[in-house]
Amino acid sequence: MIKAETVEQFYILKWLEANFVMELLEIKLVDRYTVKIKDADNKIARVTYAGKDNITLTNDTTY
Repeated sequence: MIKAETVEQFYILKWLEANFVMELLEIKLVDRYTVKIKDADNKIARVTYAGKDNITLTNDTTY
């Protein structure tokens, strides 16, 4: 299990746990506010924290 390096990443990881099957994700910490994920189908997304209850998931092309 990956460990958050910032409070913002902690909230992202909690959100991922609530919305995805964590065992099926590859997770990469990008910066203070961003985490990238890759699922079992090799689809990649950027997850960004922008404040309380404001986490966005955006398609991405590179992991």
